[in-house]
Amino acid sequence: MMTKTKKSNLNKSKTPIRLILLWSAIITLAIYPDVMDPINSVKFWCLLLLTGMLLGKYYRVIFLGFSKVKIITIPLLLFLIGQIFSILTMPNIYTGIFGDFQRRLGFITYFCLVIIFLLFTTYYDSTNFNKIIYTLFFTVTVVTLYGFLQHFGIDFVKWVNPYNSVISTLGNPNFSGAFIGSSSVLILAILLFNLNKKIKMQIILLALLVISMLTVYFSDARQGLLIFLFGSLILFSFKSYFISKKLGICVSGISLIILFLSLLAMLQIGPLKSLLYKPSITVRGYYWRAAWRMFVDHPINGVGIDNFGNFFKLYRDANYPLSYGYNLTSTNAHNVFLQFFATGGILVGGSYLFIFILTFYTGFKNILTCDDIEKKIQNVILFTLWLTFQTQSLIS
Repeated sequence: MMTKTKKSNLNKSKTPIRLILLWSAIITLAIYPDVMDPINSVKFWCLLLLTGMLLGKYYRVIFLGFSKVKIITIPLLLFLIGQIFSILTMPNIYTGIFGDFQRRLGFITYFCLVIIFLLFTTYYDSTNFNKIIYTLFFTVTVVTLYGFLQHFGIDFVKWVNPYNSVISTLGNPNFSGAFIGSSSVLILAILLFNLNKKIKMQIILLALLVISMLTVYFSDARQGLLIFLFGSLILFSFKSYFISKKLGICVSGISLIILFLSLLAMLQIGPLKSLLYKPSITVRGYYWRAAWRMFVDHPINGVGIDNFGNFFKLYRDANYPLSYGYNLTSTNAHNVFLQFFATGGILVGGSYLFIFILTFYTGFKNILTCDDIEKKIQNVILFTLWLTFQTQSLIS
């Protein structure tokens, strides 16, 4: 028994969770203004460093994870294999491997993310919950405060920036607003579920939540406000269920009505359209339709990994240049699911969709079947944060 206990402790001490979380924060915050691509390339290099460390230390675990036939490893392998097949049919293999300029969403990036995903799901347990919360809280605080200062012209970097000034460490006001909006759901969760009972800390959290919403507003990224609203409604629905089932049903019903009206507003319909509609949503419609046409014409291998930009002008609507000019283009479908189907074909898009459905099912099941109230709250928070981020991926 002593031998088994020591082995278990040894394995637990070698968990990569802390390393992954540390570098996740570093990747999000990393910038280097003196290079041509000071945002995406720098984050890409950091991702490579993290994956290199993980491969060097946990290669046996990774090999065993892929060699075991599990419900999650099969779609992960198909996701990578589909990308390789797509790259082999591309005229510009470099783009498929490394990704388009200022995107860096090629095969290497997704290979790194698959390795991180596999290790995280292998080692994660409820004892790591606080580590995730602390890491995300620190990251969103830095990103928020930096963006908030940028709005008032306080910035230690002299950016050549054609956008709104609130780009923080993400290089784009939409990215910054979306990240702050989705991650700020965590701050609300800490307050709502009373995870920190100290009055002073609750006041600080409330102040930070106000600053984060102001920063999203300053960024003019309404998607950030919508995503925060979506995550907040999910949290309030779960919280009300903890109080009583009837209250939970009422709050969930109201939340669905608000979400439905918000969706209509984004389509220029209903009473909320003046508050929530933004012209960039119409532009995204062109990107989505072009992506779908790419998939219909190239259903097997797609048009090539991260190669959307080279095909957009061919597949865009005829009236697009009349409305937005001949020079305005896009290198991304602004919808992760359509992006994978358009650029990688049925194998890449289908496997990613399966991973999404499996994750949703597992997360929701864990909430329903968990009897421990503390762990149930943890599952609710993690599931809400994940679902909030995935909602953002539908429009960006």
